[in-house]
Amino acid sequence: MGQLLAVGPVSHNCEGQGRGRAADYALVSANFAFFLVESKTGCIKTDQMKKRLLYGIPVSLALIWLLLGFYGMHQIKHFERLSLQAVLDSPERMQSYGMQPGMTDPSAYGATDFQTVHYVSTPDGVQLEAWYIPAVQKKTRDCVLILHGRGTNRLKQMKMIGLLRELGVHRDHCILLPDLRNSGGSAEAESSLGWDFAEDIVSSMETLKQKWGHDRFVLYAFSTSAMATGVLHYRPDLKERMKAGGLAIKALVFDSPLSNSEANYYFLAHKKFGLPDFVMAGGITFFGWQAPFRLDELRLSHLYPAYQHLPLIIFQSQQDQTTPYSIFEHEYAQIKDPAHIQLHVFEAGDHVRIYQNPLNTATYKSKLAAFFQAHLRAGVPQ
Repeated sequence: MGQLLAVGPVSHNCEGQGRGRAADYALVSANFAFFLVESKTGCIKTDQMKKRLLYGIPVSLALIWLLLGFYGMHQIKHFERLSLQAVLDSPERMQSYGMQPGMTDPSAYGATDFQTVHYVSTPDGVQLEAWYIPAVQKKTRDCVLILHGRGTNRLKQMKMIGLLRELGVHRDHCILLPDLRNSGGSAEAESSLGWDFAEDIVSSMETLKQKWGHDRFVLYAFSTSAMATGVLHYRPDLKERMKAGGLAIKALVFDSPLSNSEANYYFLAHKKFGLPDFVMAGGITFFGWQAPFRLDELRLSHLYPAYQHLPLIIFQSQQDQTTPYSIFEHEYAQIKDPAHIQLHVFEAGDHVRIYQNPLNTATYKSKLAAFFQAHLRAGVPQ
């Protein structure tokens, strides 16, 4: 009965010559690929080993590439759903979210008249949940949507209710904090780095108009939701829905925006696995085969022309380790006409936690106040 070639830290072949670690790994790959066995002595002749190395290593690498490709595609489309209760049960998460014990809903920031609302994201029917806070002026047409990023939920940005109230925005703007798909109180669903979030945002605006008559919006978008905001201006079907529904966006706020989905995928893959880009490229390839778009379309510089007429303020930290400043800087440099963009880069601050950093709070608040003063009560840009 034959046996698989044994491999150890130091080993010898039939000629009694030592093999190095690289050769050991190569032979493991060959065995894994072909499951070859020796019939008599278990010794491998030089020409047999060469054949295994010649054919086994490329096939093994191809198999690994395929496996990593499927894993990468899964990572693009799926992320762990984080419920509201999972945050409230974790002191570490609550601290990360800037929450104190007992801060479980908008009433912690004085918004005692909030409502929990449920509605459906179309066209795929995903059930969404949100907090709606009416404006002091009940008949206002205006509303601010505070939009969380991927892998979090509406609790993450709940503190911004307090900021908006300090700035007086709540007097003539309602506030909506939705849980986008696969987040918080909303249903589990696939999401492709902003493409599907865009459907949830448009559905949220449609619901606001149907229920309360709001049809003019400010999108306050964090991380992946900033990319989704670009997507909803880029996708013809979503633009048509907004036009047919009489929905208008009058200003945008981006905080720690995802500015290049493909580059960020490679960055996070390298950070997690330490693997070079070409090894993880399978995920991009497989995703492209079944997605209705190319991942390299999801770039700030590519999408911005679709909404360049809108006033936009961007807050970005140089210390961001999730959507790195280097990627953002490259994308921003590609924008040909950033005349309507106010960019504020901070030396300190974590991802989507720029405002929480005491070094930034006053500047962040003053810049946002000035932006709102200039654009919130102006007409809708054409």
